[in-house]
Amino acid sequence: MAYRSLCLGECPDPTKGVLDQGNRRKLGKSQRSAIKRFISCYNCPQQCGALINIEGVPPYMIKCFSKLTYAMAAHVDDLDFSWRICHKAFEYGLDSFSTPRFWPSGSSFMRQGF
Repeated sequence: MAYRSLCLGECPDPTKGVLDQGNRRKLGKSQRSAIKRFISCYNCPQQCGALINIEGVPPYMIKCFSKLTYAMAAHVDDLDFSWRICHKAFEYGLDSFSTPRFWPSGSSFMRQGF
């Protein structure tokens, strides 16, 4: 497996074929079913956030890139996984920028016996 270096450790290359036609439809369906409405920060016209409402999880707010960063860090192509893990991460106060970047480092350290 080829690796590229990040400032916090090593991150595997993205998985090939994640955005093929079948998967695109599945990702779109998952996103349309999870988003209750688009929202924005105070006084911002972008509406890049969304109110997520999925079964078994209380509604929560998510920013546009969050769903993808957790999915890429876990090497999955399933947005349902992202919706659930984002809820748990936000519940514990973890962000969507640095947290997924620590996963490859942590798993690399575990493999090396640290």
